[in-house]
Amino acid sequence: MIVFGGMSGWSTAYRSMAEALCRRGLDCLLVDGPGQGESRLEGAFFADADVTSGFSRFVNCIQERTPGQRMGLWGNSYGGLLAALTATRDHRIEACCVNGGPVLTELPPFRTAQEQFAAMFGTSEPAALTKSRTALAFDGKRAPLACPTLVLEDGADPLVPLGTQRGFLVGNRYSLSRVQTCSDGEHTIYNHSAERNALAADWFAEALAPAARLCHREKRNAQIAHF
Repeated sequence: MIVFGGMSGWSTAYRSMAEALCRRGLDCLLVDGPGQGESRLEGAFFADADVTSGFSRFVNCIQERTPGQRMGLWGNSYGGLLAALTATRDHRIEACCVNGGPVLTELPPFRTAQEQFAAMFGTSEPAALTKSRTALAFDGKRAPLACPTLVLEDGADPLVPLGTQRGFLVGNRYSLSRVQTCSDGEHTIYNHSAERNALAADWFAEALAPAARLCHREKRNAQIAHF
């Protein structure tokens, strides 16, 4: 499993998610992707329109060290969109969770969030940010997620309107794919974190189980051929 956050992503903040996954026998890598946490502050690596290639490097790293491992992505907040985009372009991903992620990259309505957005992309230049915003948008009609997908939806989220995340399942044909709504869930359901972690970890354990692997791949091949 690869787990990451969003614009203010810090890998250490998701330790409880990793612990829930590990208790179910799933190895977990907590990462700071391009523009996040230590990658930005210490490595000067920023996000851009091709940020999903950066997350695929983590997949490369796992495959080089442990060949044949089944892999899933769990993206939180803006990282949910990045997880979905990465999974549409990297078919080595066999399961994906989008937790509180927007379908489109839009400039946040709050000043502090706007500053985080500019910091993630390493620029406040409007033209550069617009280019990245346009490229980083999910469109299931054009490129659906080709793996089982769990969408965690927040009923009291001020950043991602209720119902919009259902767009991540457009074109998705997997029986395990579903939307799980927490009626009073705040952004990324952090106010029910233990329940959220248990639900997602149980789902990943099922989605990445050996018996499900062949079925997932057969459906994925049929879906790729269709599109």
